[in-house]
Amino acid sequence: MKAVTAAHGWAQFWDMKGFSGERALPKNPANPLEIALLVDGVAPDKI
Repeated sequence: MKAVTAAHGWAQFWDMKGFSGERALPKNPANPLEIALLVDGVAPDKI
Protein backbone atom coordinates (compact mmCIF):
# COMPACT_ATOMS: atom_id res chain seq x y z
CA MET A 1 0.00 0.00 0.00
CA LYS A 2 1.38 3.40 -1.00
CA ALA A 3 1.64 6.08 1.70
CA VAL A 4 -0.47 9.15 0.98
CA THR A 5 0.59 12.66 1.89
CA ALA A 6 -2.33 14.87 2.81
CA ALA A 7 -2.57 18.47 1.68
CA HIS A 8 -1.77 21.01 4.40
CA GLY A 9 -3.65 24.18 3.53
CA TRP A 10 -5.86 25.42 0.72
CA ALA A 11 -3.06 26.03 -1.79
CA GLN A 12 -2.04 22.39 -1.59
CA PHE A 13 -5.69 21.29 -1.64
CA TRP A 14 -6.12 22.90 -5.07
CA ASP A 15 -2.71 21.65 -6.34
CA MET A 16 -3.88 18.67 -8.40
CA LYS A 17 -0.39 17.85 -9.70
CA GLY A 18 1.37 17.80 -6.33
CA PHE A 19 -1.53 16.25 -4.43
CA SER A 20 -3.52 14.02 -6.77
CA GLY A 21 -6.58 12.11 -5.68
CA GLU A 22 -10.15 12.71 -4.68
CA ARG A 23 -11.39 15.86 -2.98
CA ALA A 24 -14.42 16.37 -0.76
CA LEU A 25 -16.21 19.71 -0.54
CA PRO A 26 -19.57 20.83 0.85
CA LYS A 27 -22.57 20.93 -1.47
CA ASN A 28 -22.75 24.74 -1.20
CA PRO A 29 -20.39 25.98 -3.96
CA ALA A 30 -19.90 29.49 -2.51
CA ASN A 31 -17.31 28.58 0.14
CA PRO A 32 -14.96 26.54 -2.10
CA LEU A 33 -15.13 29.23 -4.78
CA GLU A 34 -14.14 31.92 -2.28
CA ILE A 35 -11.26 29.78 -1.04
CA ALA A 36 -10.05 29.15 -4.61
CA LEU A 37 -10.06 32.89 -5.32
CA LEU A 38 -8.05 33.59 -2.16
CA VAL A 39 -5.50 30.92 -3.15
CA ASP A 40 -5.21 32.59 -6.57
CA GLY A 41 -4.29 35.86 -4.85
CA VAL A 42 -7.58 37.77 -5.01
CA ALA A 43 -7.81 40.21 -2.11
CA PRO A 44 -10.51 39.32 0.43
CA ASP A 45 -12.18 42.72 0.00
CA LYS A 46 -12.57 42.00 -3.75
CA ILE A 47 -14.57 38.81 -3.24
